[in-house]
Amino acid sequence: MEIPRWAARVTAAVVVGGALIIRRALQDAASRSDTEGSGPRKQTFWHWRCECGAHSRGGDPFKSDAEYNAQRHQWRKEKGHPMPEVYSTEEEVEW
Repeated sequence: MEIPRWAARVTAAVVVGGALIIRRALQDAASRSDTEGSGPRKQTFWHWRCECGAHSRGGDPFKSDAEYNAQRHQWRKEKGHPMPEVYSTEEEVEW
């Protein structure tokens, strides 16, 4: 059974029309996000520091990652080494 020529044309028009609607919606969303809140935003980073003077080299976006890294520091040291303190900071980042 062959598809009529008009049906193929209608299907193609619907697909192209849907793609244009999606494209316009994405363009609108991008233009809104560019004008609203452009510039630096605050983001929370998690760090650890130990009584022995050791500390994290950079911030982690998740508290669980910083806790695991602090625990790894403790595991590398001798038995009885204190557990490092985990704390957060807010830093401005460009979006």
